[in-house]
Amino acid sequence: MNEIVRGPAQSAYLGYWVGAPYTRRGYMTEALPLALSHAFLALGLHRVEANIMPTNRPSLALVRRPGEVLRHVAVRARRDTRPRGGV
Repeated sequence: MNEIVRGPAQSAYLGYWVGAPYTRRGYMTEALPLALSHAFLALGLHRVEANIMPTNRPSLALVRRPGEVLRHVAVRARRDTRPRGGV
């Protein structure tokens, strides 16, 4: 969780990454509900937002899975606007 906003909003952004050797092993499927439970119960947040690139189908599928904890997660698919190449 980052950019936690207190006051009326009580929200945060969610970021995550898994190295290639560890994909498709269920680690994020197990970790995401735990992180969100902590966000909503321990931190008292009302909303968690994940910005995911539309081409990242595994991440989109992860946050769209049905579940009681995921109902307050906003997903905003976005284009990759990072600069390409080196300096």
